[in-house]
Amino acid sequence: MCTCRLRAVVAVLAVYPMIEVRAAGASPSAPTALAGALLACVILAMVAIGVGARWRRERTRANRLESRIQAQERELARHRGDLAELVAEQTVDLLLAKEAAERARCAQADFLAGLALELRGPLHAIGGYAQLGCAATGKAAREHVYFSRIDRSAQHMLTMVTELCDLPSATRTGGPVALGPVDWAAVCREVVARGDALLRAKRLSVSMDVAPDLTPVHADQARLREVAEHLFSNAVKFSPVGARIDIRLHEAPDGAGDVVLEVADQGTGLAEEVPERLFGAYGRDGATGSMAVPVGGLGLSICRQHVEIFGGRIEAGNRAAGGAVFRVWLPGLRRAGSVSAEAPG
Repeated sequence: MCTCRLRAVVAVLAVYPMIEVRAAGASPSAPTALAGALLACVILAMVAIGVGARWRRERTRANRLESRIQAQERELARHRGDLAELVAEQTVDLLLAKEAAERARCAQADFLAGLALELRGPLHAIGGYAQLGCAATGKAAREHVYFSRIDRSAQHMLTMVTELCDLPSATRTGGPVALGPVDWAAVCREVVARGDALLRAKRLSVSMDVAPDLTPVHADQARLREVAEHLFSNAVKFSPVGARIDIRLHEAPDGAGDVVLEVADQGTGLAEEVPERLFGAYGRDGATGSMAVPVGGLGLSICRQHVEIFGGRIEAGNRAAGGAVFRVWLPGLRRAGSVSAEAPG
């Protein structure tokens, strides 16, 4: 558009002298025509020079912009290469750190397991000799009191060592979890039968209430047995002599298809703030002084891990009649089947 306008201006300026001469009534002379042509050539040359200069400026600007874009692309490519190299180096460092941490964790677990096994023998011997001393002395004798304290201390240490043995299995990834239908009532009966000697030693009784037609639960039988054994042993440990342990198995009242296990004792119960931190490693209740009772350990922490693997939950609290109660919710087989059917393939 600009070039067309320039051509029109040059044409007008070239013929302007002849138009002026014809308007005066005279014929244009050769010098006048020549002057007009020369003027047109000069103007055309000036226009061409201006257009060429502008084209060169635009071309220079385009070249600079292209050079800048190429430089930025080279810089971006260099940064991309540096970033890829940095990511690769950090990935290698993370993998090496993970392997080192795994080796350290396994070494720690092996050390704890070996230490616990080495401690069990002397503790069994201490407890055995203490029991022999108790049997050889009368209950009114001072030595009997001393032997009883030694026996209780040895049993307490043996419990801690047993939990220490469980720590490697809790920290290791372990084998695969074999989830399947498990008769929870049969597991609980087996646990109670195994603890018959403990019950007779403290003259404890067990009331077991199992709902009829109870659906099996979806769990790993070996790990579920560990959960039941630990809850039962805790109830025995913190029950007074001659008390009763209540075990109930029933379906959850909300109709969600869960099966609930309740293990309740008639001990001193738990402090109000305890249930929130009970399942941490080596938790304690809120009592102080001589009434301070260890209510948590590795065992309860492991129980929670197992229950969560099964898709359930575990809670603790106090019952109105006195004593502590532990409740475990696990998905029943019907609920587990419906969840598997609804899961996308």
